[in-house]
Amino acid sequence: MKNIRVARIKLLGITLSTLALVLFKNWAFIAVLFIASLLLSVKGVRKDKLSERIRPLILIVFLVIFFQVVFNHSLEMSARISLGLISGLKIFTISLLVFLFTSTTSPGDIASVFSFLPPKAQLLISMTLSLIPLVFEEAHKIQLVQSSRGNLGRRFNLFNGILPVIIPLLHR
Repeated sequence: MKNIRVARIKLLGITLSTLALVLFKNWAFIAVLFIASLLLSVKGVRKDKLSERIRPLILIVFLVIFFQVVFNHSLEMSARISLGLISGLKIFTISLLVFLFTSTTSPGDIASVFSFLPPKAQLLISMTLSLIPLVFEEAHKIQLVQSSRGNLGRRFNLFNGILPVIIPLLHR
């Protein structure tokens, strides 16, 4: 019962933090929340799992900044970069908070936290939370196999880096 209470508090914290991130555009507030989520993640999660989660997030942040700079012509360049950084930090922070929640809370406690939802929604959430780590593990295995075959290049290239992993992953 205590674990469920702690999981509910964690979920409430994630919900309030996400709501605050969506509503506020203050740099200082976003930076404080980002640093707090990063420190909590470093303290609460294994370093190898955290680095696996951070690597794709950095790419996503750069893509968000790139898309803001290239496609948002309604603002001047400095405002586009600023908006891209703010949006990227928000995505990064929310992802870290969800990662922290899912890695420090057991699947049974997570399912119990969502007991107020209809049974189909509970099933959907529990399946999603249990399958996402499996997809990441399979992608990592495929990446190791492809690199041992020499199919993955060292440079970032769509055809050499991502497609040899995604195609077998979708096939499974």
